[in-house]
Amino acid sequence: MVVMEKIITFTLQYGRGIDVGMQKIINPSPEAIERVINDLLPAADHYATLISEAPIGNFEYVQTAINADDDAPEIEYLVEAHKKTDDSFIQYRQYMKDENEVKRLFRMFALERPPDVSGWEDVTEEIKSLPSIEEQRKNYGRKLSN
Repeated sequence: MVVMEKIITFTLQYGRGIDVGMQKIINPSPEAIERVINDLLPAADHYATLISEAPIGNFEYVQTAINADDDAPEIEYLVEAHKKTDDSFIQYRQYMKDENEVKRLFRMFALERPPDVSGWEDVTEEIKSLPSIEEQRKNYGRKLSN
């Protein structure tokens, strides 16, 4: 009897500015993940999110952006991991200075290895307090992608 392994689909979503909008790569290669992270700029609309169609250790996605804080003395990456719970979610955040560490986290997630979030900050309440996409559309009067 042959046992077929279920292959999990991953989607790499990324933004490169309002003029380009959101882009997607289905089942990105390690090189594509690296290229997207390399191309990030310190702006709110530059980000990378790797989403799993099936939770990996209950984690549904990891995401990163370069911290756009003008007071930051050097480049650092804001990295978050979204974990599904029975009735909600937990969002974890960590700041990383090493770009290679960020790339490794994304590559490991794509290999179905959940992130180790021990020592990361739980930012669930902050995330839950943000306006929904529907509220943002109403407030800003322009189409926002889901």
